[in-house]
Amino acid sequence: MPSGHLVFFTSLSGLFTLSDTMCIEEKFLESLRSKFESGKTRSIYPRVKYRDLLAKIKLLDSSEKKLTKDYYNLRRYDIFNIGGFERLITKVSENDEGNFKIYVFLEELYGIMEKAHKETGHGGRDRMIKQLNNGYANVSRDLFGKCATIGLTSETKIPKEILMTLEKEEDLLKLQTESVNDQPVTENKTENIVDASDIPESIAEPNVEPSTPITDETQKNVLQCYVCEKDTSGAHMCIKCDKHIHVICGTTVSEEGYGSKVVCPNCKIDTNRVRHRSEAMDSQLKQANTMIARSKKELGTAEVGQTVAVPIPMFDRGKGDSRNLLGRVIEVNDKGNAVVATRFGQLLGTFGTIEMGICKQNLILEEEINCKTTLSVREAATHQSLSGGQEFFKCSCKTICLSNRCKCKKNGRKCNSRCHSSTTCDNK
Repeated sequence: MPSGHLVFFTSLSGLFTLSDTMCIEEKFLESLRSKFESGKTRSIYPRVKYRDLLAKIKLLDSSEKKLTKDYYNLRRYDIFNIGGFERLITKVSENDEGNFKIYVFLEELYGIMEKAHKETGHGGRDRMIKQLNNGYANVSRDLFGKCATIGLTSETKIPKEILMTLEKEEDLLKLQTESVNDQPVTENKTENIVDASDIPESIAEPNVEPSTPITDETQKNVLQCYVCEKDTSGAHMCIKCDKHIHVICGTTVSEEGYGSKVVCPNCKIDTNRVRHRSEAMDSQLKQANTMIARSKKELGTAEVGQTVAVPIPMFDRGKGDSRNLLGRVIEVNDKGNAVVATRFGQLLGTFGTIEMGICKQNLILEEEINCKTTLSVREAATHQSLSGGQEFFKCSCKTICLSNRCKCKKNGRKCNSRCHSSTTCDNK
């Protein structure tokens, strides 16, 4: 029997009873009632509780005094007349007219679940829940897999020849019904029990050829759809992963018909993922090229031989030094960045048009630049500075600064206003 399917019949542990056939629904409902009374579920109410809540909602519409719970019920429930019967439905807003779900009561749940079980083709719990949630508001996952999940046990007395022919729940239910109908009903419940030996010979020992047991070879010959896991003729396969698939379960990439090309949902997701990533990468490159083009249009491009002014950071120059360093472009690479040389040497690294200013006139000739040595911007600013570069060069002498004890005299500099305060000095 397929695993994962919801079974709505009793256990066939060797015996069929008429009472089991008649009370399966009662057992299912009794299980739900016990869960409701014990407080394990509050999503579905018995019929009496359901009608009381319906009447209470009617009275709350005209009542002036309301409790907190009353406001909660009014926000959650609404009343709708369906086929002459009043039912509780989800609250509908003005924008969602006609889009509502019905609240069911406990006694009608069995029939609803059994109908969904058949309509989904025994598709299992998840497909049933998905279909039921389209129209019902209080059919939750915890209502499945409890009392209704009853099947065969390992100690069953049913002949193995018959067991091997059972493939679906309908086959087992048909076998149970035929065995029960052949047994007369009496007052003594023990007499209603039908042993496996009493099963008609047409069922227990069929005259047709003995059914061959399901082996690995026979299972390989049965083709199943990769998506819905149902039998397929094998006419269509996914062009990506070469798995059998129904046309309706996939996406056709050519004209529909026998043998048309189909892509399964998983391969379609992978294809879309690759396409989206490629489009995102192309969009990033496109945006980067757009920014570069805009920058070139607004700032211009540097050319070899132009005079440029390289800004000197504040922490690389003195307070009285120039803010820019004049240089000449001697090379431009593929990215548009320029190599700049000054009178004191070639500057390290390259400079983009946003990192320097292009002068309209050539202020430095080619003969004036020094390309033999390389230095940083701070070193070039120090050579250009009149006060010693990053900080003022000063002495703190208390004499007249005539000997090499004076820092300024020793380095061949004149004393400035920051040296030795207001004392007299001959090194000026």
